[in-house]
Amino acid sequence: MKWITSTTIKQWADTRSAQGLLPELILRLIRATSTNRSNIRFPNGDAVHLTGWDGVVESADAIFNISPGISLWECGVNANPLQKANEDYNKRTKDPLKYDKASATFVFVTPRIWDKATEWVQDKKQSKEWKDIVVITAVELEDWLSMCPAVALWLAEIISGRSIKKAYDIESYWNKWASGYNFKLKPSILLGGREKEQQTIYNRISTPSVTLIQSMAQSESLAFAAACILESPDKCNLLPKCIIVEDENTLEQLIAEYRDIIFIVKVKHKSYTYATEYGHHVIYAASVAEVFNNASDTELLKLPLLDRDKFIDSLVESGINKKRAEQLSQETVRNITILRRSLKLDFTCPEWAKPENIKDLIPAILVARWKDNIEGDKEIISLIANEKYDSYIKKLQRWAHQDDSPIINIDGKWRIYSPYEAFGYAARYITHNDFENYKEAINRITSDNDPDAIEKMKATKLRIWKSKQRYSSWIKEGVFQTAIMISLSEKKECLNLSTLPSLWIDSIIDNLLSNSSIEWWFSNKNILGAVAEASPKSYIEFIQKDLLKENSTIKQLFTPKGLVDFWGPHENYIEVLFSLQMLSWSEEWLLPVSCILAELCKIKNETNIENKPIEALYEAYALWCPQTYANTQQRLLILQTLSRKYPNQSFNLYYKLLNTRENSTVVCTHPMRWRCCNYTKANITYGELYDSIKCVCKLIVSACNNSEEHICKIIELAHLKSLDKECRAQLFNHVCKNKSAFKGNYEITNSIRDIVYRHKTYSEQEWALPKEEIHNWEVLLIELEPDNLLEKYRWIFKEYHIEIPEIDRKELKWEDFLEQTYKYKNKALMEIEKAYGFNGIYSFAQTVGCPYEVGESYAYTANDETYKKVLNLLLTEQGSPIIDFSKGFFSYYTFHNGVKNVISIIESLDITKYESILTIPLTVASCNCREIWNFIKTFSMNFQDEYWTKIVIGLIHNEDAIFLIEKLNEHKRFDNAIEVISRFLKKISIPTNLIEETMISYLSSPNKNIINSTQYDLAQIVLFLDKQEDANLQTLLYFELILYRLIEQYGNINETQFVKEIMSNPYSMMNIIDEIYLSSNENIREKELEQIEKRQKSWALYYHILSELRQVPFVDKNNHIDVDKLNNYIHQLQKLGKAKNKIEGVNTVIGELLGNYPETEDYPPLPICDIIENQNNADIISGFKTRIYNKRGVTSRPALEGGSLEHRESQKYKKYADRVRYTHPIVCRIFDDLSNDYRYMAESEDKRVKIEKMEF
Repeated sequence: MKWITSTTIKQWADTRSAQGLLPELILRLIRATSTNRSNIRFPNGDAVHLTGWDGVVESADAIFNISPGISLWECGVNANPLQKANEDYNKRTKDPLKYDKASATFVFVTPRIWDKATEWVQDKKQSKEWKDIVVITAVELEDWLSMCPAVALWLAEIISGRSIKKAYDIESYWNKWASGYNFKLKPSILLGGREKEQQTIYNRISTPSVTLIQSMAQSESLAFAAACILESPDKCNLLPKCIIVEDENTLEQLIAEYRDIIFIVKVKHKSYTYATEYGHHVIYAASVAEVFNNASDTELLKLPLLDRDKFIDSLVESGINKKRAEQLSQETVRNITILRRSLKLDFTCPEWAKPENIKDLIPAILVARWKDNIEGDKEIISLIANEKYDSYIKKLQRWAHQDDSPIINIDGKWRIYSPYEAFGYAARYITHNDFENYKEAINRITSDNDPDAIEKMKATKLRIWKSKQRYSSWIKEGVFQTAIMISLSEKKECLNLSTLPSLWIDSIIDNLLSNSSIEWWFSNKNILGAVAEASPKSYIEFIQKDLLKENSTIKQLFTPKGLVDFWGPHENYIEVLFSLQMLSWSEEWLLPVSCILAELCKIKNETNIENKPIEALYEAYALWCPQTYANTQQRLLILQTLSRKYPNQSFNLYYKLLNTRENSTVVCTHPMRWRCCNYTKANITYGELYDSIKCVCKLIVSACNNSEEHICKIIELAHLKSLDKECRAQLFNHVCKNKSAFKGNYEITNSIRDIVYRHKTYSEQEWALPKEEIHNWEVLLIELEPDNLLEKYRWIFKEYHIEIPEIDRKELKWEDFLEQTYKYKNKALMEIEKAYGFNGIYSFAQTVGCPYEVGESYAYTANDETYKKVLNLLLTEQGSPIIDFSKGFFSYYTFHNGVKNVISIIESLDITKYESILTIPLTVASCNCREIWNFIKTFSMNFQDEYWTKIVIGLIHNEDAIFLIEKLNEHKRFDNAIEVISRFLKKISIPTNLIEETMISYLSSPNKNIINSTQYDLAQIVLFLDKQEDANLQTLLYFELILYRLIEQYGNINETQFVKEIMSNPYSMMNIIDEIYLSSNENIREKELEQIEKRQKSWALYYHILSELRQVPFVDKNNHIDVDKLNNYIHQLQKLGKAKNKIEGVNTVIGELLGNYPETEDYPPLPICDIIENQNNADIISGFKTRIYNKRGVTSRPALEGGSLEHRESQKYKKYADRVRYTHPIVCRIFDDLSNDYRYMAESEDKRVKIEKMEF
């Protein structure tokens, strides 16, 4: 088959393009016929005028009629080829440009017909200057092109200016397929998210093969193959070998006449496997309409949906602006055929959209999506179609498997592929009756309230609910998506409606909302965004009116539930809030939505969730990244309006906007999907940001009501470096201007003091204020300090540790810092005592946040008389602040002056008078030691008991620890005894029996409270006992059973005696099984059921032990199995199970234990397989499979990845099954079942992700 003749070439030689394209033609021919090249250089196009050889080729094989080795090429289109040949020959013979003529072939190429070429060659060879001399004329070019059809096609299209019928070279095809007005699609448009399939194509065409590519449309499959070639790293070598063929006869002729060609074909109903015998590669482009029952997975490539981000990036690279690219991604669902129609690259009306066909699709287009396993969804389809569901589905099936199908069914989930395109084609054919049926469908699906709505709204804990609603959320979303499409139709003439489409939808939504209840809002929460977008006006107006009502539905939804469990349901208002945030993107609705949010801010919400009305306002107006399309001027005007209507809420909003220290991030919200698709969000310039900050600073000052809360927030902002000096000064001046109103205010002075301390201490930091500004704050602080000393020094004792501006802790050691802190605090207390006496000290202690610290600081310079004063105070004052004050005093005094001094003071007192309060100074002594313990022996037994009951555990000497443990045990303070044991476990030798007695007492105590710190202590003590040879084994097993979960958390449970015991002793294992499983004996079973509530906690523990156990009995650390002992263990366990009437449970556990064997390289191990095979027991098989499943644990994967993890699991278990297929059929069946289960899960996950991808 010849597309080019020598005459054609000769005529082409007279054209202007020939000179630039001749070297490129030769380059393509060389690449099409030679693969074993080490070097090739052929400047072409504008580069033909470069000096040097026109071409240099180094090849180990012959190229056409040129011998192997180096060939040096000259090309010319001159009308006189003889003259040009002589000129080039003489020039290059004289100066071959450093090439060795004797080892090189001189090649001259002319597209002219030169009859004397052979004689010229023979003449030049006489001189023997060159290894060989070859001339290629139009005649030889014709022969060479006949060997390279792809190159011939390329040249034929250049020469004729049109495509050869039904055959194309790749580049020509792509230029026509991808070129639009002012843009050209890049090959990457078809490849994003299909990298795996792209690589498969490259692998397949490396050898003769047939590959089937299947997508939604045959044209997309063909374009994908072309894109793969164009984006290939080996593109230069592949292009000259590739031909796109659309005609069967042409293809068969090409297959027969040529060798080693890559054919991309869209010829139906015929196999071209025989082409591989000629060295060809056939890539067959197909659509979903074609079924390939006999195609293997390696032959058939099913193209996944394109990746959204890569699709958009490719469109942008092609010359389409990003916003339009995002819109196209959404409207076309990244379907290439739909994209080309949207971009006006293809004006062909799809078959399904023709008038005679589209009427059958209208019900599906109006509903947009539904599930065929939900009766309610089928009812809606029947309503709009006006016929039975099964009858209508038969009509749809025709289109579901057509090339360029408008509808897709994924695992029973139907949806219109591109609702936007489908509605556009269908709009004019939708009848008045269709609209009425559609309206009835809306009323039905939205009246579908959840019967459990009220109960669910009150729920605060996780609970699995059975769905009782008739219609799926899937169909509800689809119906309201269509409502949005109708509302956006600009002209009523396009639709068979008596009014404007938007007004028709408004009336439906008005009626819907006016009859709504709180149950309606909760039941339809998943579609509130779609309802709002369908009719923003109706939605906003309803909420505005509702908020004015005394019993407002929206306010009820926004009233927090209270404390909700971490895994519990979220607050009832979240979806309403999201819908409002969505609407706030529109500049038209930003003000009314902001007013609604400000009104909702009045509802008290102290929950710790991020989604609150104030946060929604902040995100909409965030100065550097506002989540709205409104411009800066519009946003600032609305903020001013809010300030007049909602001053307090506005103040809080302004504070959040300016407080970049706490609000440095913005959560991106989503605009309306369809209404905002043409909007573009402008980037905020630095100038706009600066102007916004200045404006908000003015607004916050005007909104400030000079309350303590407002002034403190102004102060917080006034020292931020993110505000410029002018803004900081404005805020500072406002505080100064009103300082007389809050002189002496405790919170305000504290706020200023914190600023002064932070900026003076860290003055070298970038965020620190200049010295002059700090000085201004210091002056203001002095002016605001209260005159009353009790108020003036309260701040020093507001917390245990306080930062003091006058002390630079960065320059001090910790001990010196504490010393200076005590001095500073004591100096303040001395001033108070001087002014108000000792009564002033204890009065002061009752007003501060940390009375204990007052006591400690007061003790810093106290003497014996002061000690007695505090004791006397306790005789008359017993309130909590005074007790804390005295404990702090006595603790520090004892530490500072010593136990002997304290004992000496107490001995000098009238003991009978003070005995009732002396336990306070003695129990808080920072050192627990023999001196005090010996001293208290002189007191009454009641006093001693009270001391040991109240003693605070402090510093303990090693030699005193055991005595202290015994005393604590004696007075039932087992938790403190545990603390002491844990502290000294590795320091001294504590008798094992004392540890065991303490543990038993603690665990038996009805009032024990295992807090986090105690948990660690208990686990470490048990792990310590586990290694002690003198530990009582039964006692140890009891501890390890009771504290099993703690040991798991803080140690290695598998190394404990408990696990070793149940792994080696079937009787111990049976005890656990006996607690979990019910007896098969009816009488015993009844008694066990009666006890089930009492045994719930123990049952949960035993179940946890067995479910989390990951060992196999008698398998060592090297995974070696002691087969005899394992078989004996199983035999004994089964024997015990039969005796207990619990053999089913025993066999299930045996299966689970066998399933614990690690999956090593040679898995499954033959001894395990032998046991399962010999037992051939359904319960063992079930337990084994369950454990294999559960060993996998929790999995995580990137979003929209699909079932790749499950596919790997399926392949793994298939491999295990194959290993035992002919030796252990039962085990083989287990792994086959597992493989099939995971394959089903993988396919389900793939389908789920396919649906999800279409939403973005």
